[in-house]
Amino acid sequence: MIGRKRKVRRNVYKAGVRQRRQNRIARIRKTALALGGLALFTAFNLALILVHDWITQTPLLPIETVRVEGAQRLTAGIVRQRAGIAMDGNILAVKLGTARRRLAAHPWIAEARVMREIPTEIVIRIREHDCAAVLNLERQFLISSAGVVFKERQHDECADAPLISGIDYVDLGLEGNAPSAALDAALTLLSRSGGWTDLDGRFKIREIRVDPDLGLTLFVAPPGNHPAFRTVILGFANWSHKSRKLAAIQSYLKRRRLMPDARVFNLRDPDRIVISPEAPGATAAPTKEV
Repeated sequence: MIGRKRKVRRNVYKAGVRQRRQNRIARIRKTALALGGLALFTAFNLALILVHDWITQTPLLPIETVRVEGAQRLTAGIVRQRAGIAMDGNILAVKLGTARRRLAAHPWIAEARVMREIPTEIVIRIREHDCAAVLNLERQFLISSAGVVFKERQHDECADAPLISGIDYVDLGLEGNAPSAALDAALTLLSRSGGWTDLDGRFKIREIRVDPDLGLTLFVAPPGNHPAFRTVILGFANWSHKSRKLAAIQSYLKRRRLMPDARVFNLRDPDRIVISPEAPGATAAPTKEV
């Protein structure tokens, strides 16, 4: 046993202390890096906020012009006021989406766009609803040629638009449903009304009475509150054929000087047209029952 070298044992305790110290330093380094990154991120965002505030508040980018396109019934002033865009404000401070939503909420505006024309102009483009007719329900509503009921009638709005009567709320196609066939027929007739709006050169459509079984009946009269009117019983469909028939009949009656005596034109069957000199209650307003 004498003369053998003793094996030196490794100091496990010192090695553990050294490892723990290295781990602690690594954690401190990671924490410092994370805090440094957070500080840089915060400073960057703060700088962006300050730059944004300066850009949107600087008097160097004023709104000098608000141009309104597409307004016909509405005035440019009403459109600008509705959009909430103030003159002399900062052009980059305008919230385009908010302005567009404010415009789209107006009952007469069907579509709206708001754009910046850097450096000093805001452009507002709108498309208004067209007033195709007035719906006579329990109250009166305005409907467009696309079948959109866009507002309740106020006072004498759309005074020249024809009245559509004989329908109910279920005909409007609410809750995503399509308009009824009767209402759709009336709107289709109005969209093709060239042959019906010039009866005897002076008479215009005053009312379209809808019957789901018998079809459409037109009441036409001179412009204004004129008591004299004529009745055109159409039924459903074949508008073009019936329009040509009516034109031929008018030409014949004018040549024979019989047109003033014709009061009722029954074109439900275009191959057997009936003309009457007077309708029961013909001196009443066309909105009355006849």
